[in-house]
Amino acid sequence: MVMKKILFTFVFLLAAFTANAYDAKIDGIYYNINPERRVAIVTKGEVNYQGDITLPSTIKYNGEEYAVTEITEEAFRECMNVVSLTIPNSVTKIADGAFYHCISLRKLLLPDNMEELPKSMCGSCSQLTDVTLPSRLRTLSASAFSNCVSLASISLPDDLVEIGVGAFDNCISLTSIVIPHHVSIFRNSAFHSCINLTSIRLPDNLSRVPNSCFASCLKLSEIDLPNGIDAIGTDAFANCESLTNLTIPNSVQFIDGRAFAGSGITTVDIPSSVTKIGEGLYMGCGQLTSILSWPFTSIPRQTFKDCSGLVNMEIPQGVMTLEDDAYAGCTNLQTVIIPMSVRYISSGSFKDCQNLKDVYIYCESIPNGYTNSIFEGTHIEYATLHVPASAIDAYRSTYPWSGFGSIVDIATGIEHVKGSATGDDSPYYTLDGIRVTQPKRGVYIHNGKKTVVR
Repeated sequence: MVMKKILFTFVFLLAAFTANAYDAKIDGIYYNINPERRVAIVTKGEVNYQGDITLPSTIKYNGEEYAVTEITEEAFRECMNVVSLTIPNSVTKIADGAFYHCISLRKLLLPDNMEELPKSMCGSCSQLTDVTLPSRLRTLSASAFSNCVSLASISLPDDLVEIGVGAFDNCISLTSIVIPHHVSIFRNSAFHSCINLTSIRLPDNLSRVPNSCFASCLKLSEIDLPNGIDAIGTDAFANCESLTNLTIPNSVQFIDGRAFAGSGITTVDIPSSVTKIGEGLYMGCGQLTSILSWPFTSIPRQTFKDCSGLVNMEIPQGVMTLEDDAYAGCTNLQTVIIPMSVRYISSGSFKDCQNLKDVYIYCESIPNGYTNSIFEGTHIEYATLHVPASAIDAYRSTYPWSGFGSIVDIATGIEHVKGSATGDDSPYYTLDGIRVTQPKRGVYIHNGKKTVVR
């Protein structure tokens, strides 16, 4: 029992010593001293820093002068009452997350000679509004200013080359930013959820818009993509509700999945330079109304899913395959035109298109595919299928096409009835409006449509 008490006391004292380990406290700042290098490193003490803090470039300790060159990870981390911080040019190294969650920090002056800012340096500094970056800065590391929700503007130095992952993620007060022309690397989510960012000009050196780079920038309405860009990443502009128009330059070769999902894009205009696209490219684009160009032989999975603004859709000639849920959930879609190039229609391609009225399909041979669920949740029993005259019998006898309320000649709009008109009590009329009780071969009006009895 005595040994347990001694061990507990030793561990407690060791933890206390470790938590407050420093060599010197000078003018309210805690330091670790390195005599060999003759440098002082700013660290954490027993009392958290607060107020306005200006670090010196040198200190005197035991009669010797030491240069202040580093700031440790725990030095200012979560110091809730630090208001401003001025760091001298003698400091050449700042640890990752050094000022993380300093929720009262409003002003930060960084040393001018730093070339790289550490990861999460000012993450979640929710009141930070004034930052002076080093003029020699080349790299903004990951999450450097993420969740700095009061940061409305920031001046990036001319020599900057790289903006790291989530560097400005959720900076909801940021309205505009000028990217220096030397920047050639954007990392994923660099400006994710900057909901008040309205415009941005990208540098000519940029080769790729990375994943989620501008995702959920709700007010972003203007952005020019430079001609050198060859790829647009996954979710790059997803949920950019105010972005109604985006010109894709001819240099782009790849567009990854959901790049424009949930955005305000109104028109699809993809240049022929693009050779590959991902799934769900325009999923949930409620304002999308038309396709101007589509240089592909397929409509990938969920490409136009939940595009409620689509009313009339002409699938481009040359498309051979409609993949799963290509147009699913297009609740206002009324008319679909399927070209003769289509050979395969996958599961759920027109699922839950509840207002579909007319489908024009120019294929004389019925496309292959997952027939059981192509029109799942769509009331095709109230819709009209327009097909080539030579294929009417085939469509009428093949599920799910046989489920359409009417199947008519695509050229004339006349419904063809094989054999005599029997088994239907609805009256037949001649084209002159005379009722016929036993129609013979010819063209009649039946259920409001022109009908051929053969």
